[in-house]
Amino acid sequence: MRKLSFPLVSLGSDAELLPDTADIVEWIAKIKGNEVDFISYETDTLLQAQHPAVSYPAAGGEFYTPRLYEVFGIKDNVLSNAPELNISAVAGDIRLVKRTVKKSGFSQLRFSLVSPLSLEYTDRYYHDEDETDEVLCSAYSALCREMRDLDVSGAVILSDNPKEIELEQLRGNKYLWSVSEEALEDVLEFTRDVVLPASAVPRLEELSDSYTLRNVFIKDADAVSLGKALETIDKDHLFTAGYRAADAEKDYWKRLSELQVSAEKI
Repeated sequence: MRKLSFPLVSLGSDAELLPDTADIVEWIAKIKGNEVDFISYETDTLLQAQHPAVSYPAAGGEFYTPRLYEVFGIKDNVLSNAPELNISAVAGDIRLVKRTVKKSGFSQLRFSLVSPLSLEYTDRYYHDEDETDEVLCSAYSALCREMRDLDVSGAVILSDNPKEIELEQLRGNKYLWSVSEEALEDVLEFTRDVVLPASAVPRLEELSDSYTLRNVFIKDADAVSLGKALETIDKDHLFTAGYRAADAEKDYWKRLSELQVSAEKI
């Protein structure tokens, strides 16, 4: 019986818990001439680990958050000036991973970033939450535009419960939100693409009745959740998706990429 497979979309990765020192030394030897740090190492090697299983890769993840503090000039978790836009370290990371993108044959690259209002900081400049939120979201949007100018195709945005202003300012096909199940309907007020935890697939029919869905990304899918999703969503608009946790099994991406469903499901 014919089997259906689905493109795998990366939502990012967590940093390794205990990276091997020998691996770091070997990696540094290969990138001579580049100014790098441990975040650079994680960004590049975690992207490499997605090849060849992932169809649509994403560099970064929650571990990349210190770069955002750098970009916006938030020091020691304190916002003491208007957000800056110092993208030098991010630009360096992008230049670095372009080598991996080319070598792996990836057709495009997203970066996975926590949302602007998921950043933890103390405001000692504006003293007004609404104004701070608006300015920071605007700066974040400008960062994403700068990243696209450096050939990053878009951003996966990580948040448990995004605020409305984030969803308003960071919308369109260049952004893919990955949120908690409780926030799915908030996201669907602003986008037709949704990352759905496998456990939430039983809600898919209900969501499709209330919102116009375009692409559905089943996070940590299995054959059962994919089969159920096919009852509501056309195969051409259905993807598997994953966010690799630090303690995930080594074949995490491979396992997701090999998921198949019987053709009789459609």
